[in-house]
Amino acid sequence: MKQWTLVLLLFANVLVPVIGCGSKGQLSGLVPGHGVVFYDDTPLASATVSFTPTQENGTTRGASATTDEKGAFQLMTLNRNDGVQPGEYVVTVTKVERPPPVDEETLRKAMSGEIPAPPLDTKIKHLINPKYADAKTSGVNVTIGPKGDQQIEIRLEK
Repeated sequence: MKQWTLVLLLFANVLVPVIGCGSKGQLSGLVPGHGVVFYDDTPLASATVSFTPTQENGTTRGASATTDEKGAFQLMTLNRNDGVQPGEYVVTVTKVERPPPVDEETLRKAMSGEIPAPPLDTKIKHLINPKYADAKTSGVNVTIGPKGDQQIEIRLEK
Protein backbone atom coordinates (compact mmCIF):
# COMPACT_ATOMS: atom_id res chain seq x y z
CA MET A 1 0.00 0.00 0.00
CA LYS A 2 2.83 2.42 0.81
CA GLN A 3 4.40 1.75 -2.57
CA TRP A 4 1.25 2.94 -4.40
CA THR A 5 1.06 6.02 -2.19
CA LEU A 6 4.64 6.89 -3.17
CA VAL A 7 3.85 6.41 -6.86
CA LEU A 8 0.74 8.60 -6.60
CA LEU A 9 2.66 11.32 -4.78
CA LEU A 10 5.40 11.19 -7.38
CA PHE A 11 2.82 11.44 -10.14
CA ALA A 12 0.98 14.32 -8.47
CA ASN A 13 4.11 16.32 -7.68
CA VAL A 14 6.15 15.75 -10.80
CA LEU A 15 4.07 14.72 -13.79
CA VAL A 16 0.84 16.63 -13.21
CA PRO A 17 2.54 20.07 -13.05
CA VAL A 18 4.45 19.28 -16.23
CA ILE A 19 1.30 18.17 -18.03
CA GLY A 20 -1.05 20.75 -16.53
CA CYS A 21 1.09 23.85 -16.68
CA GLY A 22 1.14 24.12 -20.40
CA SER A 23 1.23 27.40 -22.19
CA LYS A 24 -2.51 27.31 -22.83
CA GLY A 25 -1.96 27.36 -26.58
CA GLN A 26 0.79 29.96 -26.45
CA LEU A 27 4.23 29.66 -27.96
CA SER A 28 7.21 31.35 -26.36
CA GLY A 29 9.70 33.39 -28.35
CA LEU A 30 7.16 35.06 -30.62
CA VAL A 31 7.78 38.64 -31.71
CA PRO A 32 5.51 41.16 -33.46
CA GLY A 33 5.13 40.91 -37.21
CA HIS A 34 3.11 43.73 -38.77
CA GLY A 35 3.11 45.06 -42.29
CA VAL A 36 1.31 46.07 -45.46
CA VAL A 37 0.87 44.30 -48.78
CA PHE A 38 0.75 46.30 -52.01
CA TYR A 39 -0.25 44.92 -55.40
CA ASP A 40 0.74 47.15 -58.29
CA ASP A 41 1.31 50.00 -55.77
CA THR A 42 -2.22 49.64 -54.33
CA PRO A 43 -2.92 48.28 -50.82
CA LEU A 44 -4.21 44.71 -51.19
CA ALA A 45 -7.30 44.05 -49.06
CA SER A 46 -8.66 40.63 -48.06
CA ALA A 47 -5.57 38.68 -49.05
CA THR A 48 -4.00 35.77 -47.18
CA VAL A 49 -0.34 36.26 -46.28
CA SER A 50 1.66 33.16 -45.25
CA PHE A 51 5.20 33.08 -43.88
CA THR A 52 6.86 29.69 -44.45
CA PRO A 53 10.19 29.12 -42.66
CA THR A 54 13.22 28.58 -44.87
CA GLN A 55 15.58 25.71 -44.10
CA GLU A 56 18.03 28.19 -42.58
CA ASN A 57 15.34 29.50 -40.23
CA GLY A 58 15.79 26.86 -37.54
CA THR A 59 12.07 26.64 -36.83
CA THR A 60 9.23 24.68 -38.32
CA ARG A 61 6.50 27.12 -37.32
CA GLY A 62 5.01 29.31 -39.98
CA ALA A 63 2.77 32.32 -39.47
CA SER A 64 -0.11 33.84 -41.39
CA ALA A 65 -2.53 36.75 -41.54
CA THR A 66 -5.33 38.27 -43.56
CA THR A 67 -4.96 41.82 -44.80
CA ASP A 68 -7.50 44.48 -43.85
CA GLU A 69 -9.02 47.06 -46.21
CA LYS A 70 -5.76 49.05 -46.13
CA GLY A 71 -3.59 46.01 -46.92
CA ALA A 72 -2.30 45.87 -43.33
CA PHE A 73 -1.69 42.60 -41.50
CA GLN A 74 -0.58 41.24 -38.11
CA LEU A 75 1.01 37.80 -38.14
CA MET A 76 -0.21 34.93 -36.01
CA THR A 77 1.34 31.57 -35.25
CA LEU A 78 -1.13 29.86 -32.92
CA ASN A 79 -3.50 32.59 -31.74
CA ARG A 80 -4.85 35.75 -33.31
CA ASN A 81 -2.10 38.38 -33.66
CA ASP A 82 0.31 36.50 -31.35
CA GLY A 83 3.27 37.13 -33.64
CA VAL A 84 5.96 35.12 -35.38
CA GLN A 85 9.23 33.47 -34.47
CA PRO A 86 12.36 35.37 -35.54
CA GLY A 87 14.01 33.98 -38.65
CA GLU A 88 13.94 33.85 -42.42
CA TYR A 89 10.72 33.20 -44.32
CA VAL A 90 9.42 32.75 -47.83
CA VAL A 91 6.19 34.71 -48.16
CA THR A 92 3.18 33.73 -50.22
CA VAL A 93 0.17 35.94 -50.85
CA THR A 94 -3.15 34.77 -52.23
CA LYS A 95 -6.37 36.50 -53.09
CA VAL A 96 -8.96 34.35 -54.76
CA GLU A 97 -12.58 34.38 -55.78
CA ARG A 98 -14.40 31.15 -55.10
CA PRO A 99 -17.51 30.09 -57.00
CA PRO A 100 -20.74 30.78 -55.13
CA PRO A 101 -22.18 27.80 -53.28
CA VAL A 102 -25.31 26.11 -54.58
CA ASP A 103 -28.30 27.19 -52.50
CA GLU A 104 -30.16 24.58 -50.43
CA GLU A 105 -33.38 24.71 -52.47
CA THR A 106 -31.57 24.08 -55.77
CA LEU A 107 -29.59 21.28 -54.16
CA ARG A 108 -32.77 19.69 -52.73
CA LYS A 109 -34.54 19.83 -56.11
CA ALA A 110 -31.53 18.40 -57.91
CA MET A 111 -31.22 15.54 -55.42
CA SER A 112 -34.92 14.72 -55.72
CA GLY A 113 -34.70 14.72 -59.52
CA GLU A 114 -37.02 17.70 -60.00
CA ILE A 115 -34.32 19.60 -61.89
CA PRO A 116 -31.04 18.59 -63.49
CA ALA A 117 -28.00 18.83 -61.26
CA PRO A 118 -26.36 22.24 -61.51
CA PRO A 119 -22.86 22.29 -62.96
CA LEU A 120 -20.23 22.29 -60.25
CA ASP A 121 -17.87 25.15 -60.85
CA THR A 122 -14.87 24.26 -58.72
CA LYS A 123 -12.43 26.63 -60.36
CA ILE A 124 -10.86 29.21 -58.11
CA LYS A 125 -10.11 32.52 -59.80
CA HIS A 126 -6.84 34.13 -58.74
CA LEU A 127 -7.32 37.87 -58.33
CA ILE A 128 -3.57 38.53 -58.23
CA ASN A 129 -0.68 36.92 -60.09
CA PRO A 130 -0.80 33.22 -59.07
CA LYS A 131 3.00 33.06 -58.83
CA TYR A 132 2.69 34.68 -55.40
CA ALA A 133 0.61 31.73 -54.15
CA ASP A 134 3.55 29.31 -54.41
CA ALA A 135 6.61 29.44 -52.15
CA LYS A 136 8.76 28.21 -55.04
CA THR A 137 7.79 31.08 -57.34
CA SER A 138 6.76 33.96 -55.07
CA GLY A 139 10.25 35.45 -54.90
CA VAL A 140 9.32 37.23 -51.67
CA ASN A 141 11.62 36.66 -48.69
CA VAL A 142 11.43 38.36 -45.30
CA THR A 143 13.74 38.18 -42.29
CA ILE A 144 12.13 38.76 -38.89
CA GLY A 145 14.66 40.09 -36.37
CA PRO A 146 14.92 39.06 -32.71
CA LYS A 147 12.68 41.95 -31.62
CA GLY A 148 10.18 41.53 -34.45
CA ASP A 149 9.32 43.71 -37.37
CA GLN A 150 6.54 46.28 -37.31
CA GLN A 151 7.15 47.68 -40.80
CA ILE A 152 7.12 44.75 -43.20
CA GLU A 153 6.36 46.05 -46.67
CA ILE A 154 5.48 43.49 -49.31
CA ARG A 155 5.29 44.88 -52.86
CA LEU A 156 3.86 42.61 -55.52
CA GLU A 157 3.73 43.28 -59.25
CA LYS A 158 1.12 42.24 -61.80
